[in-house]
Amino acid sequence: MTFMVILGLFIGIPVLAILLLRANGGVAFLALCLGAMLSTAIAPDVAETLAMAAPSNLLVLTQWTRVILLAMPLVITILLTRRSVKGGKTAVNLVVALACGALFAVLAVPLLPTELQRSITSEQPWRQVSNLSTAVIIVGAVTSMAMLLRDHRPVEDKKKK
Repeated sequence: MTFMVILGLFIGIPVLAILLLRANGGVAFLALCLGAMLSTAIAPDVAETLAMAAPSNLLVLTQWTRVILLAMPLVITILLTRRSVKGGKTAVNLVVALACGALFAVLAVPLLPTELQRSITSEQPWRQVSNLSTAVIIVGAVTSMAMLLRDHRPVEDKKKK
């Protein structure tokens, strides 16, 4: 039961942060994708550098470094884009926020220490979230791009009339 609370927090915190701060969910979803790249590409190097500064268990340090690198761009983006979603975009932002929360859980759980990871992945709700990962990525990517393209349309020159 406790592990399902952790899974719920992994999904719920990004969703609530995006909605309550009225942050741009499209940019947050893409920032999470950046975090996935960072956690894959540079986490081992960052963990080795940190281990040289303060010797510790390199495996555990690498696992938590990956989680932090995954979350960091998302958190920064939510804070930087707060109060940027107005009125009519709230429904689309809700869809993107849900996709962002689900994707964060799908990406973060495999990065956790083995014992915690096994406890979460052995539960039925995890299997349901995990099985929906392809749909989450597609819906998140399409709605994120739609939000970005809608927000950044070229302004027509008013003198041409």
